[in-house]
Amino acid sequence: MTEDHPEFFLRTPNLLTERLPEYETLADAIRVIDLHAENQNGRLVADVRNQKAILFLE
Repeated sequence: MTEDHPEFFLRTPNLLTERLPEYETLADAIRVIDLHAENQNGRLVADVRNQKAILFLE
């Protein structure tokens, strides 16, 4: 996911602590991004069995 667009994921603000302040300790591992605010659309595909997910930017 970040291999194709690392600059996008690194420059967008992480909204995790703004939206869920009780999870501040996870901010280094989880990023919450407002795609609409960044003028982006995305499609999240998750594989529950293998516990993997991919976000496709459109």
